[in-house]
Amino acid sequence: MSNPGVITLATDEKYEIKIEDNIGEAIHIHYQNIRLDLTTAEFEKLTSCMNDVINELVPVAGFNSYNINPKNLVEISAFLHKLQKVQTDEMYLDDLLVNDISNKYVPLKKIKANKGERTKEFLQDEQIILFGDKNFVICGQEKCKNLYNTQGNTKIQVIRLFFDESIKIKDIRKKQSSISIKRRIKNLYKRTIYLLAKCKEKIDDMIK
Repeated sequence: MSNPGVITLATDEKYEIKIEDNIGEAIHIHYQNIRLDLTTAEFEKLTSCMNDVINELVPVAGFNSYNINPKNLVEISAFLHKLQKVQTDEMYLDDLLVNDISNKYVPLKKIKANKGERTKEFLQDEQIILFGDKNFVICGQEKCKNLYNTQGNTKIQVIRLFFDESIKIKDIRKKQSSISIKRRIKNLYKRTIYLLAKCKEKIDDMIK
């Protein structure tokens, strides 16, 4: 494939991962010294397969990774093995708490923005997700801001994720769990083996 221009879509230097868009012709996935060349259709199918695997790894009724912003999904992924219940609710935007620039939760109505201003793009079907029975928004904050700036204090549907009591909101905010490193490594090992098996099944289905 030619290289008329390459745009970096995502990168993580710690894990040596980079995803690039070859101007609509192909998607390059770099992992250390490995590079995968995928067409856009193949990349979309791969992401769909990965969402299917995540949904199988989190067998809690009402959970659907397809409707979670991918960036947010990465941020809460370390806690999903402790998810116990998913509940649908309705509430007014004024009652929501979101992160401000100092990474502290504040009422959404205190976030300064011009009326009618559109914030960053979000998925059309993106879910607004709260932490348990609290009103902390852990996924879909940009969508909340956009709705509040364009529609005011409207009533919306939200999804509440109830985790094991060992998971605290400070863990979600800091993106790290208070669970011991030894337990996390053990859980990660088990789930990685399962994930690799599922990925192999999906890839085998793709190449048939």
